[in-house]
Amino acid sequence: MTIDRRFLLVGLLALAACGSGEKPVFEPLDYDYLTKLKLDAGALEIDDGWVPRGSARHVEYLAPSRPLKTLRKMADQRLVTGSMTGRAVLTITDASLILNRGRFEGSFALRLELFGADGNSRGTADARVRGARVAKDDGDEDATRIDLDALVRKMMDDLNVEFEFQVRRAFKDALQTTDTTAPAPGAVETQELPQTPGAPTAPQPKLVPPPP
Repeated sequence: MTIDRRFLLVGLLALAACGSGEKPVFEPLDYDYLTKLKLDAGALEIDDGWVPRGSARHVEYLAPSRPLKTLRKMADQRLVTGSMTGRAVLTITDASLILNRGRFEGSFALRLELFGADGNSRGTADARVRGARVAKDDGDEDATRIDLDALVRKMMDDLNVEFEFQVRRAFKDALQTTDTTAPAPGAVETQELPQTPGAPTAPQPKLVPPPP
C-alpha cells in the first residue's frame, strides 16, 4: 500500500467514526521503516525548543499528533551516528499549525548542521514544507482533529522526502551506508612459489610399516 493510500484510508476511517457518533481513533505516526541516515558524527543533539510566535491563531495543541513531538520522533528514528568524533545538531525551526480564514495552514522546517572534531562547521542542510487544508467545521472538536491529523500526515510525508534529499545533497561525503548486506570479502588466493634451481628440497616424511 502506498503512502497516499494509507493516508486516504486513515482519513476515511476517522470520518466514518465521526459520522457514527464514535470518537475517531488516530493511528500513531511512525518513521522507523524509512531509510536511516547514518551521519559521520559521534553524537547527535536535537533542539526541540521551538515555540509558537506571532499573533496568528495557533492550533498545534489540537492535532492528534503534535507537530513538535512528531518532528522530534522522526529525527530520533531516521538519524543515526556512525563515528567516534564530531557531532550533528538537528534543530526544529518551525512546527506551526494555524487557523486562517477557514483554512488550517502548516509550516514545518528542520535544519541539520555537522561539526568536525575541531568544532568547525562542515555544512548545513535545511528542509521546509508547507501545507493547507480547508476546515470543514472549526467549531467541532472531532472535525478539527480529523482535518489536522490529515494535514500533519501529508506534511510529514512531504518533509521526509525533502529532508532526505537535502541531507544527501549537503553531506555527500558525510553519510555512511546502512546496508547490512555488504558483500563478503573474497577468498584468499594462494600460489605455489617456484623452486630455486640447486636449492635442496624439503625432506619428505618416511612411512614406517607397523611391526608384524
